[in-house]
Formats: sequence, C-alpha cells, structure tokens
Amino acid sequence: MSDIILDGKTYSDLGITGGVHLWQNQGTGLVTSFSDLTSRVNLTKEKVNVLTKLYYPTVADTGGACACPGDVLSDAYFDVNARYSKTSTPAVRAFMLQAVRDWVNSAKFAAVFQNLNNS
Repeated sequence: MSDIILDGKTYSDLGITGGVHLWQNQGTGLVTSFSDLTSRVNLTKEKVNVLTKLYYPTVADTGGACACPGDVLSDAYFDVNARYSKTSTPAVRAFMLQAVRDWVNSAKFAAVFQNLNNS
C-alpha cells in the first residue's frame, strides 16, 4: 500500500474496507475538508467492473454571514466507471487505459470539463 499524489496533494493510503480501497487527503485537519479517492473492482459472472471516485469539497476557512469555518460550501465528484468482459485481454485493457489517458489529456476534454463547453 502506498500514498498517491494528485496535483501536489498527498492522499494517504487508508487501506481496504468492504472491497473499497480508500486514500484520503487530510491536509487542512478539518474533517469536512477531507478529500477522498476510492477504487473498487467487482467481478460478476460475465463482467469486470472497475469504479474509482475522487471527491473534493470546498469549505469555508473564515466565518461570514452565510457560513462558519469548516462548513462545506460546495463539492465535486469525478467518477470513472469501466466495464469489460472477463474474456478481455491485457492488450484490450492496455488500449482502453491509454485511450482514456489521451482523452483526459486532450484540449477537447479540458474544454468540456473546465468550460462546460460540449461543442
């Protein structure tokens, strides 16, 4: 087991519980601001399901009229859900992984994700 660094933030490996692997960034010390990264592999009769999620909250760091320090102001989730048949070869899985990397690193994905522009 090992920690993961995402955009300069360290996610500590907290292990596997109930088949779900959890890494958590506890950088601020406020429980409401903890960011989670999870991963799960589920084998069914015919398919393999891989699900990984990143949860990132934004919390108030100062008090104000609408929030107290530590209140969650907003949150964001990023889910990756992959399904393939149990007969898929390592070459197919390697191709899919590289294709997803290329897609996420593309300018088109950035436009969709950051600018909410689907054209």
